[in-house]
Amino acid sequence: MVTLRSASRALSDEPLAHVVANPQVEGQLQWLSQRANALLANGMKLTDNQLVVPADGLYLIYSQVLFSGQ
Repeated sequence: MVTLRSASRALSDEPLAHVVANPQVEGQLQWLSQRANALLANGMKLTDNQLVVPADGLYLIYSQVLFSGQ
């Protein structure tokens, strides 16, 4: 079972998205939603590399940044 916010609250019908950056594209950010670690649910869409939010509301936005180099 997938849970959000706390262990006591199960995934509901609220819109949610978890998209990941395409590591194969350099010089621009391209989102992927069709991977094992990505998810679009309950009306969320990814159109022309833009996240389309289906309803007004408060949403938690988070990011993870990884820098690599020599």
